[in-house]
Amino acid sequence: MANRMISYGYGMESGKLVVIDSEAEIVRRVFREYIEGKLLQEIADELTEEGVEFYLESRLWNKNKVFRIIENEKYIGAGGYPAIIGLEEYQKANQRKSARGNQKIALDAEVEYLKKITVCAQCGKPFYRRTKWKNREKWICPNGCKNDKYISDVEVFGGILSAIGMAATQSDALLSKEEVVTYYPTQEIMRYTNEIGRMTNQPAPSFMAGKKVILECAALKFQACRENKAAAYTEFVRRKVEQEFESGKVSMDFLTVAVSQVKIYKDGAIGVVFVNGAEVIGKKEGVTNAAKGRNKNRSESAVGKAK
Repeated sequence: MANRMISYGYGMESGKLVVIDSEAEIVRRVFREYIEGKLLQEIADELTEEGVEFYLESRLWNKNKVFRIIENEKYIGAGGYPAIIGLEEYQKANQRKSARGNQKIALDAEVEYLKKITVCAQCGKPFYRRTKWKNREKWICPNGCKNDKYISDVEVFGGILSAIGMAATQSDALLSKEEVVTYYPTQEIMRYTNEIGRMTNQPAPSFMAGKKVILECAALKFQACRENKAAAYTEFVRRKVEQEFESGKVSMDFLTVAVSQVKIYKDGAIGVVFVNGAEVIGKKEGVTNAAKGRNKNRSESAVGKAK
């Protein structure tokens, strides 16, 4: 299809640029609806369905055509073109366009980080994310266990939000299921312990010899103690979960400091493994509901974070 030589909304009469009233009304509508919150593709789809002509009997609109209208300074009188809209309206539309660009950068950064920590719940191998499959995201386990999901990024984040909600509202959800063991006595420790018992049972035990054995045994016992990181991190994770739950979004800061893994289960459920070792699996119905309800909210949150 040939490209328009003159911007949509304008024509030539007697060698002069003039406004085409019917097209100018569409331009004003595009700006108005975009400022009110409609997506570029939504506007394009409506214009196509209504049979609005774009150029040379072509009635097919797409988001790129709408985008070009939004960013075209000629509609405010640049380049000698008659103005169709006011400067304030133009600025509002392009501020929203810039904000959505920042949002995309923020969302892309979060998705890139998710790719590093998301694993198959069935085999534990890292998930591979495809983006060129029928215009949908597809998460695939490359280990051959056939745990692949046609699941969107919004649904993954919705599952994480569901898990955060459960962790924040259920008092025992963040208790680590790891075995709490702080001391493993070795055979050498047992030998030292027996030697100490034998020495103390002697009629005249040597103080210096006994002291040496006791200190060496104590050192071995200290080395056999294992730090319980789960208990140390639980309170930290609890505070982070409460903050994230209040904000109603999934932030990059939360992912990097409070989450060690995200698991995708074969039934589509999303599990979040926190840095204290506790795993919370979001409700499967919560994944869908959160995805629907959080799509817009998460976009707005990402915009705020990117500023």
